[in-house]
Amino acid sequence: MSEIRETTTIDEVEVAPSAPLISLGELLAGIGFLAYHGTRLAVKGTCLAGSLAYKGGRALASEIASARAGRLAVSGIAPLVSSSDNAREALRALATTNGFEIPKAESERLKARIESLVSTNDKLGITSLATELIRSRQERLKTSLLTLTAEACGEIGFSGQALRVEHGVLVAKSADGRRTITVAVDKTKEGDVKLHFDADGFHGGA
Repeated sequence: MSEIRETTTIDEVEVAPSAPLISLGELLAGIGFLAYHGTRLAVKGTCLAGSLAYKGGRALASEIASARAGRLAVSGIAPLVSSSDNAREALRALATTNGFEIPKAESERLKARIESLVSTNDKLGITSLATELIRSRQERLKTSLLTLTAEACGEIGFSGQALRVEHGVLVAKSADGRRTITVAVDKTKEGDVKLHFDADGFHGGA
């Protein structure tokens, strides 16, 4: 028998530090495509994940929800790029859209790629690049969610966790082996993630 339970209790969560991230706006400012300070203000929400990665800070659920609401989905990339006059303007439009974070370690490689796309006015290439950035962010989010879920399971006494990041699946068992929690993180077509949760061996509201 299955139970559906709801909670209105939202706790702050500790976000584990990861590789430093920068926004697309900051990257473009570094190669003279945008005025940095103006861009930074325009994409205020873009670097939520980046700032958390830098600081290992505490993320409130409301901040996360706000950032998600403003992010560009995969299906929104092509219309935005095609409506731009050229590749440079398409990049400017993308830079003022929430959700484009780049690992700092990859910035030099991406700078060279962007300069090439702009010099050839390759709007199709800009579309591909933006899609790749969203998919990369999606993969980072999947990995982070699995890690945080594994930590949460440990805090409630579920050990012997089998974490298969490549498949997006976490299996955690209670100390007596009688109860199992299975969490799967799926990547959506639009570039987000969703959680599937299943519990076995729980009785009487445990």
